[in-house]
Amino acid sequence: MKRLIVTLLILSLLVSFVPAYVLGDALHTVTSPLSENAALTENKWREPVSGRRQNERYLLLANGETAPSVVYGYTLFGKSTMDTIERYPDAWGMTVVAGVNGSFFDMTSGVPYGCVITGGCVRSSGDREAVGFRADGSAIIGYPKLSIDLSFPGGQTLRGVNCNKITTKANGVNLYTRDYDYATKNTIDTYNVVVKPSDADLKLNSRITAEVTEIRADVKSCAIPDGCFLLSCAAQSDYAVTMDATIRSLQAGDTVTIDVSIGDGWGEVVSACAGMEMLVLGGEAQKTFSLAGNSTRTARTAVGLQSDGTLIFYTVDAAGGSSGITLRELAQRMTELGCVTALNLDGGGSTAIRVRYPGKAESETINSPADGKLRKCANFVFLAHEKSEAGAAVHLFAYPHNAVALPGGSIPLEVKATDARYNPVAAPETVELTAEGGTVVSGALLAQTVGTATVTMKAGDASGKASVLVIETPDAITLTRENSTSAGGSIVSGETARFTASASYLGSAVYASQGSFVWTCDSAIGAIDPEGTFTAAKVYQPTTGNVTCTAGSRSQTAKLTVLPDYPFPDAETHWAREEIRTLYDAGVLRGAEVDGIPYFRPDDGMTRQEFFVALMRYLGTDLTQYDAAELPFADSEQIASWALPSVRAAYALGYLGGSAQDGALYALPDKTISRQEAIVILSRTLENTEGDPALLTPFSDWEAVAPWAQSGMSAMIQIGAVSGSDGQLLPLLPVTRAQAAKLLAVMRK
Repeated sequence: MKRLIVTLLILSLLVSFVPAYVLGDALHTVTSPLSENAALTENKWREPVSGRRQNERYLLLANGETAPSVVYGYTLFGKSTMDTIERYPDAWGMTVVAGVNGSFFDMTSGVPYGCVITGGCVRSSGDREAVGFRADGSAIIGYPKLSIDLSFPGGQTLRGVNCNKITTKANGVNLYTRDYDYATKNTIDTYNVVVKPSDADLKLNSRITAEVTEIRADVKSCAIPDGCFLLSCAAQSDYAVTMDATIRSLQAGDTVTIDVSIGDGWGEVVSACAGMEMLVLGGEAQKTFSLAGNSTRTARTAVGLQSDGTLIFYTVDAAGGSSGITLRELAQRMTELGCVTALNLDGGGSTAIRVRYPGKAESETINSPADGKLRKCANFVFLAHEKSEAGAAVHLFAYPHNAVALPGGSIPLEVKATDARYNPVAAPETVELTAEGGTVVSGALLAQTVGTATVTMKAGDASGKASVLVIETPDAITLTRENSTSAGGSIVSGETARFTASASYLGSAVYASQGSFVWTCDSAIGAIDPEGTFTAAKVYQPTTGNVTCTAGSRSQTAKLTVLPDYPFPDAETHWAREEIRTLYDAGVLRGAEVDGIPYFRPDDGMTRQEFFVALMRYLGTDLTQYDAAELPFADSEQIASWALPSVRAAYALGYLGGSAQDGALYALPDKTISRQEAIVILSRTLENTEGDPALLTPFSDWEAVAPWAQSGMSAMIQIGAVSGSDGQLLPLLPVTRAQAAKLLAVMRK
């Protein structure tokens, strides 16, 4: 444990003073002890030039009670996820504190490409580069020189035969044990010899004799009898002559000798798994690799040895905001971590690391697998120790363990405890919390100063410390607005809205209060308080501006349009305010701007051309259809350009007849329209334009209605659009803009 602590201190000093790391700059580092001799380090990096981010995690394991071992499922054929296989050591009376993925394997069958050794016995052959673990927890990395040799009655010997691999035409004899599965599951015709061994396990550096009991020819998937081995080769092998002289020459009762040998330093290995490509040899990072995809940035897993025997199990992601690295970068990184020897394990979607954080009862996947979930793999390396009865609380830990905050952010702290052996135990009921770089309020850390805030925990003989990274500038800020699908959009004048900001840093959410941000907005659209509550300004036309949230040098802006709660200041208290608003919202009536403020002029008379423009908008007429309409009016040139398309359409549709004077027809565009003129024009838009003149007689001034207007006026009275004023129709009075709004609004109903 002392070596482990010294190593961690050295690494932390390197991170502090040596910026020239292959991954760039270490921006956030958290180290957590997992047992007396195992620890986890989690780093977030950013490369200054490219901006690439990397999320790396590695386990440091010194010699001690917690030791590594290779574990796979019930059989070699098939695949399982790490959380599934993690249950096996638990069932064997072991406490798993961490694990990483292991061998490269065939994606279809799950059969590992290199060797697998468990319990000091060969489960699968291969002389690829491998990592081996001894009973005392020490390790060896290199070429195991594992060989399984078969000797036949005729004196022939086959060296380096395959054990528990898929049979092909090109790989000669395969030796199958029940470690593989209940059958060979080959897809080509094979020749098979069943043998009864003198020992059911292929122990390292051992010799086994096996008696032939049965021949099974011309089968694909051949059953492997319990307690027996199977010698198998392709029926159409590329080595037909050799096969004829060896495996095909066997008969029932013959004896085959099986020799299992392994290289120097590997004889005491109790478990091992193969990798592919040595990354570090003799303390030197390798620079050339033959593995396909070696120059691709992807997730990687590696295992390395430091000079004092400390093991490093390393992972880096290519998901969750992490870019992944090449094999060459991985090799350099392993030397930066002090490895004198290092091996590349399976990576890409297989890369995974699971950890039981101190004080927690269950393990969890702590990286971001490239597949979006744990991949089913061939085998895994677990760090575990024997279970024991839990003792008194000794170590205290605060969660979240790797929190990042802005000044003003509040981090709720959950205290957990372990005994001296890091077994989880109940946390003391009362824990004294103090902090540097912040204050503790009601069990939460209120971050104050940029840097590292440290929380100290004390409860009797139990104690611990936790740190929170307090940053000035996050990587990103996200804005939302209460009761709105987006931060931007529109808001009505005078209303308030609550903006909420959230931040992220290196792919993780940042703890922050709204007061952690600086809130500003353009004065033309309103004001915003320090907590993000925005009050829209009083406007009379849509006004667009920005609401901006800032933390350090990072800002996020939302474009907001303030809509008038009432569009015209001169009509807000008018008797026709609702009708004016209804027709304004419908795009039928508009005002005129003075110094940027729209005015409606409700009591001004409405000219004939203004009325026709409003009428066409009310009817939703497509004016482009009447561009070619010719007007017969002598005063057509007096029609304003903005009104001309509407006047053309009104004439073509029969709503405008004109006024005959001195033998000519006039549109009289600038003349204020009278009540009877407006009412008759509106009646022409009805399906039934003929009204009963008797409906006029209740009004005292009905005789003032022009004969040509009586039918139309009656039709409008009949549908309730005209009700008069104080018992009068007032047909000759000019129509004000407010009265026109009233007429059109009633028509809309």
